[in-house]
Amino acid sequence: MSVDYLKALSDEDLAAWYRRLADMWTKGRPDLGFPQTLEEPLAGKFLLTWLDNRVAYKKYPFDAPPHLRSLELKQVRAVLLFHRKVFLSMEKKKDGNYGGIVPRVQSGKWDMRGDLALDYESLCEVGDGYFDITRIQEKGTPAEKDILYAMHGFQLKSACKVFASREGNSSKVEIRFREWFASIEDKYHWKTSVGLTVPNPDFKSTDTKAVRPKDDRLLVHHTNARRLENAGLAAPFTAIIRPWYVNDSEITKGATIDTKK
Repeated sequence: MSVDYLKALSDEDLAAWYRRLADMWTKGRPDLGFPQTLEEPLAGKFLLTWLDNRVAYKKYPFDAPPHLRSLELKQVRAVLLFHRKVFLSMEKKKDGNYGGIVPRVQSGKWDMRGDLALDYESLCEVGDGYFDITRIQEKGTPAEKDILYAMHGFQLKSACKVFASREGNSSKVEIRFREWFASIEDKYHWKTSVGLTVPNPDFKSTDTKAVRPKDDRLLVHHTNARRLENAGLAAPFTAIIRPWYVNDSEITKGATIDTKK
């Protein structure tokens, strides 16, 4: 890693720098290649919550912003499509077993006469490895940058209800989704063995406490975040993004499955 320019700051000045970073993430800095065009960015909001929190892993609820609800993030869409395949028993779960509809029909847990409630969650990453993180930082969409800096990796949960129709005794069944909700849970904490390059909020600043005002980017070592936590000036928390209704035909369209497979 390169030089840790935040290490020399006092705890109070370090906390102030993080607050300036949160403000920049919320308002944007076009001169740093970070124009803020989102209606409800999360990165700054989450960073401020961490700075203001004093109870480790206290749960804080948030509404899903438009850039999550719209499924414009290809990473979120891909995970929801995977959940669809799990529900329809077309793909195995992460544990290597089939779940969803077919095992429940075959075991007699669902007689297909009413609605069946299903839920599943798995990891979603916005920034999958060094090269993808670099791509997002340099050329990513505003939505990608916001979710990278807010959460990076998080548990994405789907909860749905399905109903079935079939003709006669055929094993082939038409499945339709009556409703589908998605939600997120993420533990906002720091891995001290790594760091993250961010736009420097103090770039071009003339304030006497500005950090490296000639640098437009700064590598932030996460040991600094741990220092603030140890000083009682921040604490990790659990972000809960409330369920939002998924209304996307690619994800919620009906399908025909064979319950004997």
